[in-house]
Amino acid sequence: MKVTSHTSRASFVGVEQLPVSTEARPRPLSDDDAEAIVLDALELLGDASFKQVFWDNRWRPFIDSKRTLDQIWLFETSGYGLSKRRGLALERNGYVVSILVLPDPLQ
Repeated sequence: MKVTSHTSRASFVGVEQLPVSTEARPRPLSDDDAEAIVLDALELLGDASFKQVFWDNRWRPFIDSKRTLDQIWLFETSGYGLSKRRGLALERNGYVVSILVLPDPLQ
């Protein structure tokens, strides 16, 4: 599988198996809450062209792939070194089918 963006397919992993921080357990979100989190993350970025690319090429395909009974989860990784990342996981029938890593303004 070739991953070309921060959106990836993970067919055999459940939300409970994501490498998450012990301080911030995954929590379910509505579509509107997920969109607000993405907009908040993009607001912290200075590069307007990256914001639009992220919105069009990462967020829109992520949310457009959501089916009626799918659930969106917000997660925070336990981090590599001192770096923690936040993202959204799309769960379908108990399996994570897509992950969207939110942009990090420090990178």
